Amino acid sequence: MHFSIDVALPFIQDGSVTLEKNYSFRTNSIEVEYSIKNNSKKRIKFMFASEQNVSFAYESREFLEISSEDSQHSHLIEEGSVLKPNVKKLVVKDIFKKTLLTFSAEKRYQLFKHSYCTLIKTLFGEEDIYQYTILAPVWGIDLNLEEQWNCSLSFRIEKIK
Repeated sequence: MHFSIDVALPFIQDGSVTLEKNYSFRTNSIEVEYSIKNNSKKRIKFMFASEQNVSFAYESREFLEISSEDSQHSHLIEEGSVLKPNVKKLVVKDIFKKTLLTFSAEKRYQLFKHSYCTLIKTLFGEEDIYQYTILAPVWGIDLNLEEQWNCSLSFRIEKIK
């Protein structure tokens, strides 16, 4: 599946890009190939993110573990809002549902993670109830005239035995 759109960049005078997304669907996984081409008459610099909204039964450590991984190490990601640089692979272990989500990118990125809660009134007072988590890889992009940036991002879901 292929999508393409020309986009005016709101904070860059006369800045525009062509954004293309190519989706490949496989058993238990989706891969998205992004392509961004500079259509401006000058060099442009901006940030690009691909927002993923995922929801779990609970966010606490006893039910959910989120970590960034590389060939040598695994680093746990804290609960709540986080900015983590230099991520290439993100692993989400949903202990409650016995499910593993893996987000892998071709290029390293800065992870923006934010947990969204809703404040509700209960018989015991106000309470924050977890709703979902935003996981957004963010890339800094610097393109010369007619230059193109490419990156693939894959999402895999599997059961934990």
